[in-house]
Amino acid sequence: MRQIIRLMVKEIKHSARDKKSFIMMILFPLVLMGVLGTALTGAFNTDSSPVEVDVIYETKANGTLSSAFEDFTGDMDDEGIHFKAVEPDKDAEKEVDDGNADGYVYVGNDRMDLYLQNEGSLESNVLKSVLDSFADTYAVASEIVQATPEKADVLESSQEEDYINERAIDSDQSVGSMDYYAVVITTMFVFIGAIIASGLIADEHVLNTDMRLMVAPIRKRDILIGKVGGVVGVLGLITLILVLFSIFAYDANWGDNIGWVAVILLSEVIFAICFGMGISYTLQSSGKANMIIMIIVQVSAFFGGAFFPIDEADGLFKFMTKLSPLEWQNHTLLTLIHAGELTHVLPTILLNIGIGGLFLFVPLFLFRKREGVL
Repeated sequence: MRQIIRLMVKEIKHSARDKKSFIMMILFPLVLMGVLGTALTGAFNTDSSPVEVDVIYETKANGTLSSAFEDFTGDMDDEGIHFKAVEPDKDAEKEVDDGNADGYVYVGNDRMDLYLQNEGSLESNVLKSVLDSFADTYAVASEIVQATPEKADVLESSQEEDYINERAIDSDQSVGSMDYYAVVITTMFVFIGAIIASGLIADEHVLNTDMRLMVAPIRKRDILIGKVGGVVGVLGLITLILVLFSIFAYDANWGDNIGWVAVILLSEVIFAICFGMGISYTLQSSGKANMIIMIIVQVSAFFGGAFFPIDEADGLFKFMTKLSPLEWQNHTLLTLIHAGELTHVLPTILLNIGIGGLFLFVPLFLFRKREGVL
């Protein structure tokens, strides 16, 4: 354990020794945040008016569920969520695709289907939240009625439930340009941190310390843990500085779920480091690895909304956005910060760690017999 800590400290000192690069890794994203956040203020709607959602629906459920849902749709009208029954001669999904509604809800006896125009939009997140709340409330009420039929009036009281509750978007939490770019620029530069990790192996060759490490009385696994841990510390520190500076200098909003935000960013740090090491170890050249990493980061940033918000996409463009690692981070963070939406948090964390692990351990497995530090 002591040897691992020494290796971690060594990596931190080695990274901090290049003061110019270290400072640029902090200053450049902060300047970029300020420039984009100020210049593109007009492109963001910060109006404090409530969110309005137009929904078409179709019910083919039994009388009790159908009645409960009809009452629910009436209650939601006062909250800005307007439900309208599907006309018999209309294709509901086509109506949504054409932009005539934000979503389509089908209610059956054993399921509730939701079809959305734009899954990541503010309106979609509000709609998903209230429908989840209705489904949960009705399910609990139905269980009570089945167990104790004399309490059938619980279905009546459940229809008075506040379905918006705290999960709906607070109008004061609308996304401003600085709020948006504080998040997307931070995630982009965390991903660029893969370049730091790409030099972990190559630097030992350059400094002629690889043979010393290979004959040292320390396991290769501990060398790997120590070096990765050191870079996690460096990149984590840079990320922390970016977040804190954006909060206090730019008044950026990082939400109330700061703990989950920190975990997501830490998982992206781990993903970036494993990605950088995996590419570098496979190519056995930090120069080639850095070039490939920068190309992948820039393409991912473009399709992930780092330069401008991507509200609507279809066809190949939509497919490319779904492949962008930065789209995962940005979508999850923005919906968590501004909508309190936790649905995507755990999948994003697991994706970061899982895919990062593949980038790191698959090359190590394939080339485990190759001479060198690892």
